Amino acid sequence: YVCEQEGEEREEGNAPRIQREGEVRRGESPPQINMKQQLTLKHYWRSSCSWRVRWALALKGLVYQSIHVDLLKGEHRQQGYTSANPSGYVPTLYVDGVPYSESLAIIEWLEESYPHNPLLPNDPSSRLIVRQLAYMIAIGVQPLQNMSAQRYHASDQQARLSYAQHHITTGFGAYEQRLNALGIATYSFGASITLADLCLIPQVYNAIRFGCDMQPYPNIMRIYQTCRQLQSCHDSSPARHKP
Repeated sequence: YVCEQEGEEREEGNAPRIQREGEVRRGESPPQINMKQQLTLKHYWRSSCSWRVRWALALKGLVYQSIHVDLLKGEHRQQGYTSANPSGYVPTLYVDGVPYSESLAIIEWLEESYPHNPLLPNDPSSRLIVRQLAYMIAIGVQPLQNMSAQRYHASDQQARLSYAQHHITTGFGAYEQRLNALGIATYSFGASITLADLCLIPQVYNAIRFGCDMQPYPNIMRIYQTCRQLQSCHDSSPARHKP
């Protein structure tokens, strides 16, 4: 799925308060741990796929070298990048010098390699629910509202915006419905950050940038505001990685 975010500069309003209390809570960044591998992340600051990987790295307290790929300058299409990632999408994670792509695959690898502060529940049924929620955003929404899809759809800027808004709000309607069926919880699934939240929050950020009406999605917005107060979310956010 495409992970370029090349739209106009539409930033959010006031940033939420960041929780910095002394105790370490689920969803906060843990202390840095002993690394098994050397990690390097090539990413774009405003890419939702990049953000979800940065957030997973932050939650697991993993140190990595950060290399910015400027999509607006077409650096993701240059041979130096596509030789390692032929699809030309961001992010690419290098593990001991070996490149890997696709954000969900990267996060699953991080989960298996560094299982502390897990992003998936223990039992298979709960894992299925979390993956279902994550895929609803990462596969069912994000690629359709992406800039490359917008450009293919139309040359007119307003037509592109309407196209993106349509797919975002359609997907959010389904996600909100799933949240209602699951019952009120702190995050998308229960009291802990999961893979679902790592996919949802960057997409809400995009929805706000694209001027979507978020009033029909109170559960989504409640989870968004809760997550934006977390240090791990703040540290991985576009505002912290804008070059």
